[in-house]
Amino acid sequence: MYNSLSNYEVIIFDSDGVILNSNIIKEKAFLKLTKEFKINISESELDNILYNCKGKSRYEIIKYLTVKEGINSNLYNEFLLRYSVIVNDELISCESSNNLALLRKKNKSLWLVLTAGDQKETITIYKKKGIYNFFDLGIFGAPNTKEENINYLYEINKDILRKNILYIGDSMNDLIIAEKYKFDFVLIKEWTTCKEISNNQFNPSTANFPTLDKFIINTLN
Repeated sequence: MYNSLSNYEVIIFDSDGVILNSNIIKEKAFLKLTKEFKINISESELDNILYNCKGKSRYEIIKYLTVKEGINSNLYNEFLLRYSVIVNDELISCESSNNLALLRKKNKSLWLVLTAGDQKETITIYKKKGIYNFFDLGIFGAPNTKEENINYLYEINKDILRKNILYIGDSMNDLIIAEKYKFDFVLIKEWTTCKEISNNQFNPSTANFPTLDKFIINTLN
């Protein structure tokens, strides 16, 4: 369900696949990581792991890879560090929403980012892209899960989850979270790597747009 944007007191944005066209960058980085560390796993096996880990952070995925492949747990932090190096430059230069600043000027809701991406990294990227200050309520990411961060927000401000909230995401996991917490939801499809979304295997009544920019233009017209 989705109503006029002016009805919402809080808007929650996913980052990867919504604000940033970064899903494919992060998935390719896992492939590069497995090759660099000579992890004995095929591309199809890795694709299957990433498919089953949609909405999970790099921390969870890398931990899963190290356990599954019997890799020394001491390499976990080295894996994390190398993964960050691989994705960092590409995230700074990757395609992103062009109309976010326009929406921020016209919209009076409180904004926050809820991402499975690394929180510190996301903050750094957003500062470099000049969009960090758009998010009054902050940017919340890994190593905490999205649900852990929502629960944390509720703990520090019990009124937050009583407000009218719109959640904008790009995956089935985002849709499930929106349903669990009774948020209204808008689905962004073009930058997703979630197969169910790409194949339109979601409730047809779900409000959906190709990109965040098209949603913004539709909203402001």
